[in-house]
Amino acid sequence: MISPARAYALLNVHPASSLEEVKQAYRRAARLYHPDTKTGLSDAGRFHQIVQAYNTIKSERKRRGKFGSGAAPSVEERSQWGGWFAIRAFLKRSTDRILRLIKGSANGRERRHGANGARAKPSNGAAREADRRWSPVSELIRRFDASGSVADQAQLAREIFTKNPPMFEKMAIDRLAKVTERARAELIKILGELGSSAALEAIAPHLASSSRHVSLAAYLALDGAGAPGHELIERTLFTPSNFAWRLTALFNASELERFALKSRYVTARELRRHKAFTRRSGVPLRHLLELAGVPVSQTA
Repeated sequence: MISPARAYALLNVHPASSLEEVKQAYRRAARLYHPDTKTGLSDAGRFHQIVQAYNTIKSERKRRGKFGSGAAPSVEERSQWGGWFAIRAFLKRSTDRILRLIKGSANGRERRHGANGARAKPSNGAAREADRRWSPVSELIRRFDASGSVADQAQLAREIFTKNPPMFEKMAIDRLAKVTERARAELIKILGELGSSAALEAIAPHLASSSRHVSLAAYLALDGAGAPGHELIERTLFTPSNFAWRLTALFNASELERFALKSRYVTARELRRHKAFTRRSGVPLRHLLELAGVPVSQTA
């Protein structure tokens, strides 16, 4: 059996409180520390002490015959107990608050690290939830990096470009020097469709690639990008001026070149770019003109 003073302290009530106030305090404490509570503060030992405290107060009130009907205490009785129990109640509330914080922190660490202190591995459900939160484009980039098939990489690159062009641009520029020649050519083709200044600037150095497949992809990508791409081709390949080219064409122009200009399938400037690329890469001029729509079979 506990003492009355201890009983009042456990319920955090004034000794001069009415019986109704004592009952309310008992119900609050019982709900808080009940073994089946979901507050996180369940404590069977503390709950048993609270029940004992309430029974002690009821017995003490019945024996003394005071406040059994719930009548309010007198001013003298309140002033007699006020100072000491007010301080004690404040200390009790502060202590309980600190203990709750400590217990909550310990429970959180146990959930994160497990009972033995090791970090707990996420459950399959947590892993699936993390996968659902994973950005779809980030997953496609991860698959692109892990794939060893050029066909798969080309398809994944196209999907990334469709879903998020800015993210594709960054991904492709970062990987141009890291992927195989075939995959590099596929990235260059799509960067040409993107047409941004950063994409075109990243393509231009590959005009001089030792791989004919890569250099041709770079040339076609820049040529199809319009004026910005044409300027990059001319600056990178040192395309001769129109005057110098016409002067040379008077004596060295082939039948295919004359046919292409006369039939107006290409302009003089386009032909200058094609020939500059042919000299640098070794790709036949006939092949470039055929890609440009010139019926080269008519000159055979």
